[in-house]
Amino acid sequence: MVFSLRKLFVAASFMTVLALPPAQAVTADELFEVLQRIESLENEVRYLRGENEQLRFDMDDIKNTQKKTFIRIDDRMDDLFRAVNTRKVSSAVLAPVLPAPVLIAPKPAIAGVVRQNPEPVVAKPIVLKPVALSAGVKQSSKVVQSVLPRVNGPEKQAYDLAFANIKTKPSAALSMFRQFLKRYPASALAPNAQYWLGEVMYSSRNYQGAIDEFVAVLQSYGSSPKAPDAAIKLGFSFYEMKNWVYARRSLEDVLRSYPKTQAANLARVRLAKMHKDNLY
Repeated sequence: MVFSLRKLFVAASFMTVLALPPAQAVTADELFEVLQRIESLENEVRYLRGENEQLRFDMDDIKNTQKKTFIRIDDRMDDLFRAVNTRKVSSAVLAPVLPAPVLIAPKPAIAGVVRQNPEPVVAKPIVLKPVALSAGVKQSSKVVQSVLPRVNGPEKQAYDLAFANIKTKPSAALSMFRQFLKRYPASALAPNAQYWLGEVMYSSRNYQGAIDEFVAVLQSYGSSPKAPDAAIKLGFSFYEMKNWVYARRSLEDVLRSYPKTQAANLARVRLAKMHKDNLY
């Protein structure tokens, strides 16, 4: 088509040259210059068409990659929600097994004193209070550390060193926490280390990475004090990615699984905001 238009233009140009009086005739050099400009424009059009095709190909590739990423997230989240729901059903069907009372032996009788029917003393059960949700790197200028299990020695030193680098050297903190989990997988501090991996990702706006780390907390340490923190930040991560469906599901799961925690309060506030903004 371009070539046909070019031939028509050349033919029209020659006819115009022939029709003009001698005083207004176009020289051969001027006509050659016009033809060169036409050829230059044709080359530019071809280049732009090639660029457009390349951009279209790149956009299709990005869309496919993003689709595969979300499919992977959907699969992991479906497995997680299914596991949580199964755990709830099991706990509702099975009666809780209470520990047997601990009997403390009575004190030995004192000479000359007769003790009749001494009653055993039942030790009082230890009640663990829920740990408040830490504010996190992004929500506060201070990195808040929750109450930690009592761990000493090199294990505690390695954890403290990683935690100290969260604000100043986040990449180093990530590496240190990963090394800690690899070296001390059964540590009482492992849930905290896994949680702070997600927090560092979240603070750097790597929400995909944060989702992976928070899901790992819920899958591997679902009964730890860091589980409510990971659950609420999982919902926040989906919210930042504008994945409203999983943001809502995650936040509602916080209300069901951890109703009496600060995480539940934060989930109510965010769900109210989503409803006000017509996000669901």
